[in-house]
Amino acid sequence: MDGTLKYSGPGNDQSKIIQNITLLTGSGSITGNFDCEVPAAIVYIPCTPQPTPAYAGPNQLNVFADSTMLEGNHPLSGTGIWSISNGAGGIITNPGDSNSYFKGVIGTTYTLIWSISTTCGISASSVNIRFVPCSPQPIQADAGPDQIYIQGNTTTMQANYPNPGTGQWTFIGGNGGVLSDSSKYNALFFGLSDSTYVLKWTITTICGSTSDSMIASMV
Repeated sequence: MDGTLKYSGPGNDQSKIIQNITLLTGSGSITGNFDCEVPAAIVYIPCTPQPTPAYAGPNQLNVFADSTMLEGNHPLSGTGIWSISNGAGGIITNPGDSNSYFKGVIGTTYTLIWSISTTCGISASSVNIRFVPCSPQPIQADAGPDQIYIQGNTTTMQANYPNPGTGQWTFIGGNGGVLSDSSKYNALFFGLSDSTYVLKWTITTICGSTSDSMIASMV
């Protein structure tokens, strides 16, 4: 920085001026030949730009999955980078993105560091993330036995009861079939003569779904 400094020594004679001083970030000495004794001066200038204060986001201690989105703040000044300081097997999808996805191992707790840096320094913040098994998991769906050579146009489905979870029948193959209630494990199924159907029974919870299929053939 170039500038002009007013003299403020003994007598406070403002007519004495120290000119053409170049100041750099850090500290330096101001010296010169004056008509009075002027001691060397140390001038400190703050480094700029300072990094944006880092914030890694709130702790995520009950993630019912094996991945989550990170919630670091966007660096208005500086460059951000994620790193893993604790926990094995974790993968940061995009370490330079404040909202990157992070994938880990179920049952593991991680500590991640969000650092924002400029030439002047680094600001860092940490967040703890724990991946836990999702609950309740759906039971394995069982659509029941295949029903071949059904006499007449009606049969009762024989799937397993969805506990925990909710059940849903869907048609995979065949035309003209109708279910009395597609959410009931023992729904009545109405089909056309000389027709074959494939139906899928799916059990779902917040943690996922399982499915199984069966064949129903009308004669």
